Amino acid sequence: MCKDFYYIFTVLVRLSSDFLEKGFMESQVVKMNNEFTYEYLKGAVDLVKDGRPIENINFYLDYDLQRIIRNNNLDEFTIKELYIIKHIFLMIRESTIESIEDIICFSRSFLKDENYGRLCEVFHNIKSKHKSNIFSKNVYKGD
Repeated sequence: MCKDFYYIFTVLVRLSSDFLEKGFMESQVVKMNNEFTYEYLKGAVDLVKDGRPIENINFYLDYDLQRIIRNNNLDEFTIKELYIIKHIFLMIRESTIESIEDIICFSRSFLKDENYGRLCEVFHNIKSKHKSNIFSKNVYKGD
């Protein structure tokens, strides 16, 4: 089961990195095996792309989560994935290196040690990629 949580956290970290690199409009949600998880995350990203205020996004995420759980016979794992997305999505929306680091810290209690280590490696690759971009931009600004 932890391996499956590794997948959802990897998707969320990469989505946050895409937001940081490309911006909200150019980012796409990776197709996932779980239809409910995919549609829920895609709906959240679409709300950001529509320019909804954060209060509306919170309301829609709560409403959609309750609707999905009420109208479908979901297993416990899927419900946990949906709650993980709901709680992490606001961190993703901030799209900063610090928000990605917060996602990694949040994932610690859900992952086995080896999967947490793999996720940290993904983060360090993202961080080094963005750090080199940040340094090159700051040099030209004179900061």
